[in-house]
Amino acid sequence: MIRSVLAFTAGLGLGASVVTLGSAPRQSIGVARSGSSTVQLRLYTIDKGRLDDFATAWRAGVSPLRLSN
Repeated sequence: MIRSVLAFTAGLGLGASVVTLGSAPRQSIGVARSGSSTVQLRLYTIDKGRLDDFATAWRAGVSPLRLSN
């Protein structure tokens, strides 16, 4: 229970940071803004002993897609 509360609290803090960064002006990197943006925060729970499987799948599937954008 305490672990879940700590993870939730950390997620809220991280989410607030992401939203703050997402709303900051991006003139220095030349990104055109339309006035609105969408931010997603996903929290993944990884079963004990399955971190290597998750990391391998992430690097093979998600990471290449994120880098292509």
